[in-house]
Amino acid sequence: MGLKRLLDDCWTHDQRRECITTLATMASGGDIEAIKLLMAYTFGKPKESVQMEQTGVLEVRYVSDWRENVIDITPTEKDEATWAN
Repeated sequence: MGLKRLLDDCWTHDQRRECITTLATMASGGDIEAIKLLMAYTFGKPKESVQMEQTGVLEVRYVSDWRENVIDITPTEKDEATWAN
């Protein structure tokens, strides 16, 4: 028997509701850990984002087969318009 099935068998719907209600009450009272837990499971963990000012050509250099390669990944106006939405 797996853990999920065991929990389903031993932890009733009403008990789960009571637990989540308690957690929500704790979060509403300012409990940071309760807030983090509710936010993570409700909305997912936030993705790391980086804001960059780009003033010139953006290149990525990498080595493949012992040769250095360069890829120009400078955003175009179309890319920036897409990201703005």
